[in-house]
Amino acid sequence: MLSGICTAFLCLTLFILAVVVRFHRPPVSHRLQTMIHVWALLLPVYAALYFGVRAALPTWLGCPVPWRDLEGLAAFLNGALLYALLFLAWCYCYFCTDHSLSVLYMLALEDTDARRLSLDDLKKAFPYEELLRQRLLDLQNNGFVAVTDDTFSLTKKGRRNARVAGGLKRFLRLEPGG
Repeated sequence: MLSGICTAFLCLTLFILAVVVRFHRPPVSHRLQTMIHVWALLLPVYAALYFGVRAALPTWLGCPVPWRDLEGLAAFLNGALLYALLFLAWCYCYFCTDHSLSVLYMLALEDTDARRLSLDDLKKAFPYEELLRQRLLDLQNNGFVAVTDDTFSLTKKGRRNARVAGGLKRFLRLEPGG
């Protein structure tokens, strides 16, 4: 199964490189959609790399041609699942870094010479209205809210996600907040 695992990590590396290159080009408004497209485009690359590598190895090395045995198929599916899980882990880390106010505050503290700021300095650096505007714009760009006459309302997608997130927060007894 090592070739499936190695292939999954190789594809994740290609995925990260492609995302970095794509995000350094003109701005991307729907980053998650872009990352999903890149990931999906690399699925055939995963299959080609996996089958190409496995087929190139002689059978006396214990690596029979993958489509001729159940173990080869299991190794292929194991690697594909690992590639999918690595993608999901990447998305989680990406969104924690991109959307977390806590990370934003920590970066601000790290970027000062004294590595500390007063509460007033933090309030000046991160005005509430600007943070709220950015969050609402993000929700609007991703189709969770609609704006009509300066009034925000949830879309069907937003209501569905609010019910799921709210149910999970109640089930896990999480504190209010974002």
